[in-house]
Amino acid sequence: MHLIDNLNLKLNYNILFFVLLQTLMLNAQQEIYKNSFEATPLNVTQYSGNPTMHSNITSAVWSNDGYNFNFSQETGDTGNALGLSINGGSKYTLTLTIAAGQTISISGLNFWGKKEMANMSWTVRVNNFQVGTGNTTQVGDFVGPFTLTNPMNNLSGTVNIEIDVNGNGNGTYSLDDFTLYGSASNPCPEVSFMPVDNVTCENKFATFYAYSIELLMSQESETYQWKVLDNGAYVPLTNAGNYLGVDTPAFSIQNTPLIFDGNKYICEVTSGGCTYILGPITLKVYPKPQPITIQYNN
Repeated sequence: MHLIDNLNLKLNYNILFFVLLQTLMLNAQQEIYKNSFEATPLNVTQYSGNPTMHSNITSAVWSNDGYNFNFSQETGDTGNALGLSINGGSKYTLTLTIAAGQTISISGLNFWGKKEMANMSWTVRVNNFQVGTGNTTQVGDFVGPFTLTNPMNNLSGTVNIEIDVNGNGNGTYSLDDFTLYGSASNPCPEVSFMPVDNVTCENKFATFYAYSIELLMSQESETYQWKVLDNGAYVPLTNAGNYLGVDTPAFSIQNTPLIFDGNKYICEVTSGGCTYILGPITLKVYPKPQPITIQYNN
């Protein structure tokens, strides 16, 4: 008997340790979306509410597959819950819109669920890819927090998160405190370019440099293209005439003519799939000094 009790105690400690480890791992990450469904009305076909979410997420809308059936306002863990009438099974869908040029990564989730009258299983999918499954009781409880079996990284555009609830019999499913864990980032890191000298004299050299400390320290290779403003549009330059190094970080103008005074130049720098713009740089060309004629009187 003592041996069995010791084994049960050890098993319970192992389970507790695993749960605490999962919680610590998720807490070390960021809550990128959480909705407690306190904002009313909830009895609508599409619900946004007042969630807390990362600035990379521009909108978040809940819908269901009930053929325009309304959600219902139920009692959750605390306050309201988002209710859905079930006849054998149904589905919640959370549609996230990610800001242009931004991404999110989802590594974990948690929510409180309750199934009226009978237990029910649930399955979570992100963009139709299954990331977790479990069971909901009639009492109501949190399903996690837990890390996704298949983390979803660098998601952009529109992200659909589906919660399929399945089981026997009719009843109401209540969803509360839905939380996504992960991170959000701009796939293109910010860079800054060194100051550029934009002054020269007629018939002299003018040299512009497109150097960035961040790009120099990165492991990516860069490509460069210098352009000049012509009739309202920036046109790529070629290594001809007065121009040298138009596809390098060091761009030069030789024998700079006075008519180049006021020209505007930019450099498009591509690194690791990201494009950065240096400029516009307005060139200032000073005229060549004219000889002075001195007359002497006898």
